[in-house]
Amino acid sequence: MSDEQAPAVPPENSPATTNTVTRISENGRDLFPSLVAMRQVHRDLLRLYRSQGNEDPALIEQVVTFVNEACATGVLIDAEEDRWAAQGLVDYWTTVLYRLGRESVDTTLDDFDASRAPELPDEVCPYLGLGAFGEEQQDRFFGRDRLIDDATNELESHSFVAVVGPSGSGKSSLVLAGLLPALKSGVVEGSDEWLYLEPMTPSASPLVRASEILFGSSEPEVVHQLRRGPEVLYNQLTRLAEDAHVTTAVLFIDEFEELFTLCTDENIRNDFIANLIAAFDRPQPRHKLIMAMHSDYENQVGRWPRLKKIFTLATVRVTPPTAVELREVITRPASAVGLRFEDGLIERLLQDVSGERIALPLLQFTLLNLWDNRDRNRITWDAYNKVGGGRASLVAKARQFYADLSANDKLIAQRLLMALVDPGNDMGVDLLRVTRDELLRAGGNRERIEPVLNKIVAYRLVRLIPGDAAGQEQYEIVHEALTQDWPELVEWLDEKRFEQRQRLRLRAAAQQWQTTGHDVSALWRGALLQEAKRYSDLNDLEQSFLDTSVEAEEARERAREVALQREIEQAKMLAEAQRREAEAERERAETLEKLTIQTQKSNRRLIVLVIILMVIGTMTLILAGVAFNERNQANAQTQMAQTSEAQAVEARSTAVAALNDAQTSAQEARAALRLAQDNARTAAEALEAVRLSEQQAQEALATAVAAQETAQASAAEAQRQSELARSGQIAAQA
Repeated sequence: MSDEQAPAVPPENSPATTNTVTRISENGRDLFPSLVAMRQVHRDLLRLYRSQGNEDPALIEQVVTFVNEACATGVLIDAEEDRWAAQGLVDYWTTVLYRLGRESVDTTLDDFDASRAPELPDEVCPYLGLGAFGEEQQDRFFGRDRLIDDATNELESHSFVAVVGPSGSGKSSLVLAGLLPALKSGVVEGSDEWLYLEPMTPSASPLVRASEILFGSSEPEVVHQLRRGPEVLYNQLTRLAEDAHVTTAVLFIDEFEELFTLCTDENIRNDFIANLIAAFDRPQPRHKLIMAMHSDYENQVGRWPRLKKIFTLATVRVTPPTAVELREVITRPASAVGLRFEDGLIERLLQDVSGERIALPLLQFTLLNLWDNRDRNRITWDAYNKVGGGRASLVAKARQFYADLSANDKLIAQRLLMALVDPGNDMGVDLLRVTRDELLRAGGNRERIEPVLNKIVAYRLVRLIPGDAAGQEQYEIVHEALTQDWPELVEWLDEKRFEQRQRLRLRAAAQQWQTTGHDVSALWRGALLQEAKRYSDLNDLEQSFLDTSVEAEEARERAREVALQREIEQAKMLAEAQRREAEAERERAETLEKLTIQTQKSNRRLIVLVIILMVIGTMTLILAGVAFNERNQANAQTQMAQTSEAQAVEARSTAVAALNDAQTSAQEARAALRLAQDNARTAAEALEAVRLSEQQAQEALATAVAAQETAQASAAEAQRQSELARSGQIAAQA
């Protein structure tokens, strides 16, 4: 194989040695950690061979060593394509050795042996997860070559380039790990000699941040310099460039949308933009401005026509990566450290994020979790099935963290996470950088907070940014993807947005109350007031409005209590009256019941009396009949004893009188019976009538008894007269 047929062509800046690649020692033999490492050494050897020729014995020994190490590395290479590539490198250098008379070298790759796969150390992790790439991670940043080329082309023609994209698209990573390293390597003519200032974000005080970058101070008098005129920024950039003996200074402003979301002072915003326009919109621009901005706030730029002009001229839109670019994101960092994927797994990972707007961060997060679950130097299907892919991987990791917390620690985690975000409106969430001291104050008990904070960082959900002093370390949520896909965090954000909307309503209500001259009808009450009582950090007007609303609510409550007490007293009085009425009714019922019982007893006595009277009447009738019969007999005897003495006539007259008396008694008995029946009917009407009936009955009874006695006497007398008459008859016959 000739030089022109060599498997790879070394770049011009390749080192002149092959000792820059770390080897792995296996059973006394050195192996390359990966095919990528083997190719790097091959390029180094090829450059040395071309520059020094084949006369250098040291070079020949390096070639022999390379062939031996490459063949031994076969135990680590399993993919057929990679084995062919490695064998091609070995064959190339074997041919070189053959030409030099070195034929005893073994030229066959060792068979793959999974048990001899190396343990990749944690520190060579090729993936970053949800964190943004910085310049120090440029060796792991792949898949964005097309966008890097677009941005460098804009900077060749203009003094400004705006990198614009949605949340999670990788704007910051593109600039920090892609564009800036490319510029520093000289991709644009002379760019390797430019002065690159420290990246800045506007924050709530853009002039303060610019003063720190340009003047190294945030003292008020220093910051005020930027407000003296729009040329201050340009002049200071020029001064800094000249001090560094270069012509061009480069300023990178990340998260430019903070100028609209965090900065609330319109004058400061105008002064900052005026300095930018004066520095970079010039007839012969000298310096370069790189801006990264959320696409949702792109329309805000139109408020400043000159800024919009340069913005429109040079804008690079961060679009989702293609499938080929996503594959590079997976394979190129893995190849650099010797990490391998089981067959079909890369395709599955690509499917998981296909069509996702935030495909890159989701893929990076999944890859980092897979790395944590690797088997020596391999990512297996078992690892994938454990951690999942795409959004499922992100949600599973966040929920695992949350599930591992106690109930109290969950509340602490919620407070910490909510201190790191500003929900804003429904357009998106602003991630905040908060110092450790601020977080500890926000969370409460320091001893309880620190373990939870450290755990969030360990789960890679929050990033720790070192500070200049103890307690000044900063924390931020690693990526906005968490605010979109972690259900618990999404719910907390919605609750906070609702609270913010309520706060705005409170502010508007307080202002209306003030405008209407503290009209009582404008005060809050009910659920709105109860919700507002939970708010803190109120201004004087809001606090006064809230206090007055509470006082009015308490006054209404007291009035309601008085009215309720009055109603209770009235109800008690009514209940007492009803109780008394019921008691009287009960007493009347008892009296009536007693009267009824007495009446029933009287009725029973009357019935007995009537029965007695009827019996007496019956007996009287019987006796009257007997007397009547005796009278007939007496008449017969009288007729038979017409010749009897005057005494017999007198006896007969007496008997007739007795008979008349008996008839009279019978009539009186019948009258008494009718009177008793009338009394029985009227007994129920009144007790007095009953007593009268009893008296009348008693009188009737006495009369009946007397009549009975009279009748009996008459009957006896009649019998006596009859006997006398019979005796007289007998005497007459004699």
